[in-house]
Formats: sequence, structure tokens, C-alpha cells
Amino acid sequence: MRHKVLKAYGQWPQGYSCCQSYFGCCCISNETIGGGCCGILPSESAATACCCLCLETWCCAQPAIQATRFYVMDKKQLAPDPCDNRIIAFSNCLQCLACICEIIACIVSIAGGPSEIQDIARIIRLIADLVLLMVMGCMTAQTNVEINAGTEIKVGGGGGIPVGVPVGGRGSPPPPLEMAR
Repeated sequence: MRHKVLKAYGQWPQGYSCCQSYFGCCCISNETIGGGCCGILPSESAATACCCLCLETWCCAQPAIQATRFYVMDKKQLAPDPCDNRIIAFSNCLQCLACICEIIACIVSIAGGPSEIQDIARIIRLIADLVLLMVMGCMTAQTNVEINAGTEIKVGGGGGIPVGVPVGGRGSPPPPLEMAR
């Protein structure tokens, strides 16, 4: 999806960076290497950008999908829907709960406790992963709809599936509401 998005905005391959630099990840960034994608070749190299993008989506798919969504939202000046934020937060909480349950199951297993706790931890992990995959699918679908609608900024409606409301950019407050007179 990122390849499609960057091509739509005329930014492929020179505009590619790991997670589009949204997360300040522990990954190697263009800034820390001195302008080289993954520290190998200049980021203008499509082959290197493809290799880096492949590794990014294979090793950290969820941040890659979220970064692509953020990139499109920033380019089109869209704010996330509050319901989207709640769903993402719910998914994140489930992932944390699954991690905690797995740690508890590991400790109980070492202490010689019942194996049912490991089964419960596995079920919670399965549920958390299923919710995460559904959220990732929704993010990808939203991004695809926005790119298929075009790359221009459309203020004030005009059909299609709404993903958010136009604002001055991600992280800035929404414009003030005007009262009808």
C-alpha cells in the first residue's frame, strides 16, 4: 500500500523512509546514516527502497500500515475519527493484556502451577491478534479509499467514504465550529 501511496503523490522512491519517519523507530533512518536508505544506497534507488519497504512490512507490519495511513491523512489534511481512535486504543489494550497474561502464564509455569493458565493466555493472545488484524485491515481499506479518491485536498464533502474531517494537519486543533444565525 505504501508503494501505491508514494507513487500517487509522486514521491516514489525518493520520498520513502522507514515508517515514513512517524515513529522515530529504532530502525535505521535516512538521517542517522546520512541520506542512505537502510544505509546501503541513496534513497533515490527504487531497488533499495523496495528492499527496505519489503523488510519493513515483513518485520513490523502494523507500524508500516499505520504510518501509511498517517501519511495520507497528513497529505489530505484529515483528522482521525474519534471512533477510529477508540478502536485502535482497544486493540492496543488487548495486546497489552495478552502480553501480561503471557508473562503471568510463564511465571506460573516455572512455579509448577496449573497449565490452564497457559491456555487462557493463548486464547487472549488469539483474540488480541484477531482484533489487531481487523484494525489493520480497516486502516488499509481507509487508505486505499482515500488514494482511489485522488490525491487532492477536498474541503467540505463530495461523496465517497468519509475517513475524517479536514483540518490543518495531524496534531493541530480542529477549526472552530460556526454557529448558525
